[in-house]
Parts: sequence; structure tokens; C-alpha cells
Amino acid sequence: MGQKIHPNGLRLGIVQDHLSTWFENKTRYSKVLNEDFAIRRVLKQIFEKRQIQISDIKISRYTQNKTVLIYISTVEINKLAEMNLVLIQGLLKKSFGEDKTFELIPDIVEESQKDANLMALKVVSKLRDRVPFKRAMKDCIQECYLAGVLGIKIQVSGRLNGVEIARSEWKRQGRVPLHTLQAKIKYSQQVAHTIYGIIGVKVWIFLGEDQSVSKKFV
Repeated sequence: MGQKIHPNGLRLGIVQDHLSTWFENKTRYSKVLNEDFAIRRVLKQIFEKRQIQISDIKISRYTQNKTVLIYISTVEINKLAEMNLVLIQGLLKKSFGEDKTFELIPDIVEESQKDANLMALKVVSKLRDRVPFKRAMKDCIQECYLAGVLGIKIQVSGRLNGVEIARSEWKRQGRVPLHTLQAKIKYSQQVAHTIYGIIGVKVWIFLGEDQSVSKKFV
């Protein structure tokens, strides 16, 4: 179960919250859901051009989904502040409807070492710079462990170091209890585009257990 189910989806409603918060009737549900995917895709493209690493993009909708609040989690808050957020809001308004109001709200990530998305992007960056995959994994694991995480696992898959046959390699330090529902697991899956092809990167970070939910779900 722990290897085949998405760690975040398994813990939704227990120790993990949804990235989108809104309600819609069944006839328009798929349309609003696809709109969320499109908003995230547009924003990620904009931030990638500015070389701003984004962890999560959370979307909340109010007043019949006409008011859209977008919370952007990043550790590079200074770069984000330099951007013209009003211009981006206008771009979203033209793309997804003039009758809607978009508001971008920056959310600061205090410690990037405890965020799986940011650590996975760091591994991706090292692989793009042709750093050996074992060294890239080792450096990120040491960085996270020094920050106080209880456990971390990193897996890379693809043509590692340019070999002909693709394979998977992983490295773990500490505990990563994927079967424990009250375990706070941060998970991310990213893709590195290298000269040898695509390399998949997965990161699991264990931040402890939430004992307040143990009696309810166990």
C-alpha cells in the first residue's frame, strides 16, 4: 500500500489538506477542476522564466467561484515581490474570465529543507548541471537531516549518469513510515530534462507523527 498509493492522497482529511478549496455542482465540477490545473500550469511557466522555485499553489474560491485566492508558497519571497503581481492577475483574468477576480497571496516557506517540492527541485537542478546522481541525493539528504527532519528518502529513475539502460536508485536516512496514517509525510515528484533524457525524481520527507488523530483513524 505504501509503495502504490500517493502519500498525500492517502492522508487527505487526516494530516493532509487539499490544494484546492471550493464547492461546485456536478455539471460544472470538471470545468472548474480543469481550470485549477490550467491556472497552476500558467503560473508555473511564468515563475520558471523568472527562475523562481515554487513549492505549492493553493487555490480557494468564494462567492460562487468568482473570487479566486491563489496562495503561492516559496522560499524566494524577495524575487516574487519584485514581480508585478497585478500584471499577472490581469493575465489570469483575460485567460479565465473577465467576471472573475484573482488575487495572488505570497506564502513564505520558512525552511526549504522540510519541503519536499523544494528539495526535489534542488535535486533536479543538480542533475541538470550534470552532478552525479549519488552525490546529488547525498547532498540533499545531509542538508535535510541537519535541518532536523526525522527521515528522508530520495529516488531517481532513468538513464542515470548516461548509461544505456534505465534503472532506479534510491537512498534513505532515518524513518519514512509510509503505512502510518498519522505520519506527516511530505511527498513530491518532479522531472529533470537532461541531455540523456528524462530523469524522474521522487522525495519523501518524514516530519513526525500527529498524535491527535491516532485514536480517530487507527
